[in-house]
Amino acid sequence: MSHLFYRCIALGVGVLPLGYAASGPAYGGSNVLGVSIATQREPGDFDKNVSTVTGIGYTHTFDNNVVLDSSIHYFDLSGDGGWRLNSQAGLGYRYEFSDIFSIVGIGSIGSRAQSNDVDFPYYSIHGSVDWKLTDVATWSVVTFRYRNAFNADYDFETPALGSTLNFRLSTSSSISFNYLHEWENGKVADNLIGMGYQYHF
Repeated sequence: MSHLFYRCIALGVGVLPLGYAASGPAYGGSNVLGVSIATQREPGDFDKNVSTVTGIGYTHTFDNNVVLDSSIHYFDLSGDGGWRLNSQAGLGYRYEFSDIFSIVGIGSIGSRAQSNDVDFPYYSIHGSVDWKLTDVATWSVVTFRYRNAFNADYDFETPALGSTLNFRLSTSSSISFNYLHEWENGKVADNLIGMGYQYHF
């Protein structure tokens, strides 16, 4: 029962906002639909892959800088053939100090479904400091995440620090490269390196 319930949360959290993106006109603001791929590397052995992560995400930023964000990430675990699925949706705000500098904060709720363990819901807080280097390049100098299960018994305290570079290819397309240093319950868990493609509309 609980496994089915949490999988429904996972699908609903990820799919409903994506459906919102695809249905009808947007009510002001901007939309970004993105896909990504990344590798999680063992902290003490960079040659060893922990998992391969593929993702899809949707972000809508309203004209008043309120941000609606959702994502689904699938983890193909190395070694045991297992998998994990993180689905989440959140609400946040972008504060612009100037045309060059801004900060973004988003609070989300989500669900982790997994093949080798129980499923559970979680919450996360994400922030970034963004610097527009040129009309083409934007650098998220620092990205921060604090994430934990609602039930502490699941041992899912997983903060992370990273950085992202985004390059605008055209008015409708961009690519990004990111690095994330992740902890789990006070210990270094992995180093994530990834890239993505974003469609802007």
